[in-house]
Amino acid sequence: MSTSPSALVRTCGVRIRVPETLQLALWAAHEERGIVRHSVLCELAEHLAEQCHAGVGRLLHHRPDQAVWVLWDDDPDSEPQCLALKDCANRADPHASQDSCNLYTDHPGPCGHQLDTVRPDSHRLGLVDAALTVLKEPDRHSPLALSRAAHDAALLPWDELRARRLWPRLSPADQAAVYHHISLPAGPYIGPFLAQRIVQNAPRITGLWQPGADTLRGGAEQAEQLLEALEKLPDEWRSMVLGLQRYPKTAYTARGRCEDGQARTPLDVALSAAQRDADAGRALPAPAADASSLQDRAEDRHRGGELWHVLRELPYGWQVEAIHRIHHGKSALSAIGSMTEALDRIRSYGISLGRYAAPDLDRRTPR
Repeated sequence: MSTSPSALVRTCGVRIRVPETLQLALWAAHEERGIVRHSVLCELAEHLAEQCHAGVGRLLHHRPDQAVWVLWDDDPDSEPQCLALKDCANRADPHASQDSCNLYTDHPGPCGHQLDTVRPDSHRLGLVDAALTVLKEPDRHSPLALSRAAHDAALLPWDELRARRLWPRLSPADQAAVYHHISLPAGPYIGPFLAQRIVQNAPRITGLWQPGADTLRGGAEQAEQLLEALEKLPDEWRSMVLGLQRYPKTAYTARGRCEDGQARTPLDVALSAAQRDADAGRALPAPAADASSLQDRAEDRHRGGELWHVLRELPYGWQVEAIHRIHHGKSALSAIGSMTEALDRIRSYGISLGRYAAPDLDRRTPR
C-alpha cells in the first residue's frame, strides 16, 4: 500500500556531476558490469549538513540486490567514496512496489517508499545562473569548467521542476523536450555549439515556473494532430510522406544550398495532399522516368518506412516532440534520431523510458 504524499518526507536532492576520476572509482568498486551514471543525486531523506549524501552511481547487471553507491559531503576538497552496498532489508521484491525501499542496508533516515520528490533548494537557481554565465562565453573557460556548467544548466532546472511539483503537470511532449535538454551534457565533450544550445534551451525551461506559464512551447496540439494524420495514412503513402521529410526544410547539396532554392514540402501540406489522394483511391505519384528519380523514390519509401518504425517505438510524448521538430524544419532523420539518442543518453542519469526501460537495471529512478 502506497503512502499519501502528505505523509512523505522530501528527498535531499543534492546533485553532483560524475567526472572521469569518479567514473573510474565507480568501475573499480565492483567487478560486475553496469552503467555508470554521469550525475548522482542524493537519494536520502533531507538531512543536516553534517551528514553525508548518498546516491546510486552504478547499477550492477547481475546483482539486482545491490548497487555501487557514491557517498560524499559538502566539502569541495573531500573525495567521494564509492561502495558496493546491499539493498535495504525492506526491499522484499527487486522488481518494484512503491512500498519497497530503494536505499541501501542500514541507511540513515526513512526508507525510500516514505520519501517524496526532491526538496526545494534556495541555492539551485543561483547555480543555474552561474552555469549559464560560463556557457555564454565558452572560449574563455576550460573544458572541465564547461562540462560542470553544462551539467548544472541542464539538470538543475529539471530538479527544480520536480521540487516545485510542476513536473507531473507538464504534457508528455513538454516532458520529452525537457528530457532531450538534459541529455545534451551526457556526451564526453562540451563545445561552443552544444554550449549555445543549452543556453538557448534553459530559459524556456526555467520559465515554466513563472506565473501563468503552463507549457514549454506552443504547437504540441498541432503536432499531435499531425501524428494522428500520419498514423491514419495507408502504409505506402505514410512511407512516402515521411521519406520526403528526411531532408531539412530547405534542400542542400554538399556545396551548400541548392541553386534553385527548392524547399521541402511542409509536413502539414504533404499530409493533407497525401490523405486527399489516398481517400480518392489514387496511386502514388509516379517519379520521372530517369534512373536517378526512380532510385530516389525507392529510397524515400524505404527510409520513410524505417523512420516510421523507429518513431513508433518512442514514448508517445517523444513522438509528438519529434513531429513538432519535423514540422518546424528539422529533417525527419535528425528529429527522430536525436530523440532516440536522447533516450539512450538519459539512462546515464538513471532514467529509462520506452523500449529503453529495463526494470532489472534501471529500477531506481530519480524522484
